[in-house]
Amino acid sequence: MFSKYFTLLKKLGVGFILLTMYQSVNATFIDNTSFTTDTSTGLDWLDVTETVGLSYEHVSSQLGEGGMFAGYEYATADQIKQLFTNWTGASTADGRVTYHIGEGSNSVDGLIQLLGNTNKIYTSSDSHATFTRGMLADVYGLDPAISHYVAMLMDEDEGLYDRFDYLRVPVNAYYEFTTDSQTGSFLVRSATVPEPAGIALMLLALVGLRYSK
Repeated sequence: MFSKYFTLLKKLGVGFILLTMYQSVNATFIDNTSFTTDTSTGLDWLDVTETVGLSYEHVSSQLGEGGMFAGYEYATADQIKQLFTNWTGASTADGRVTYHIGEGSNSVDGLIQLLGNTNKIYTSSDSHATFTRGMLADVYGLDPAISHYVAMLMDEDEGLYDRFDYLRVPVNAYYEFTTDSQTGSFLVRSATVPEPAGIALMLLALVGLRYSK
């Protein structure tokens, strides 16, 4: 009898470890090639390079059913700030425009790689910066038709420069018809992320089934 209980405890222990591992993975970023999932917010972020050179007006026309970016919507300034916080651990709660990570830091390099480097001017051999720059849903001014905020994730740790990694929101604002060869759009959609509770119940059920044998 004791051996059966001991075996059950061992199996429960394995289940707990698996659940802990799952929860750890659930608090990370997942690279899905053309989009990145931030599991802590449950959002998919389309690679900004997918929309680089396209105007806000054009991208908006492709968000509906059957469009190139169906299911997505424009991210807000608050959402890009939260993404930055989730990746770096740095707070963006004080309402500043620019959030620096520190001199010589590589804190946003990986995030830029995930979302795509929209800096197309410099080659890898002489580049002094890599960045991801895209338009947001937030409107500048009173008229929604005027312009929308542009946010930028910047890594200035290459070449001749060794300055800061940072997020700037907004870096500027673009008219809805403006196109820029180095600017895309920050687009998000809800991601399907399994709930930890569901995984826990499944593990316990499997252990119970095994024990009943």
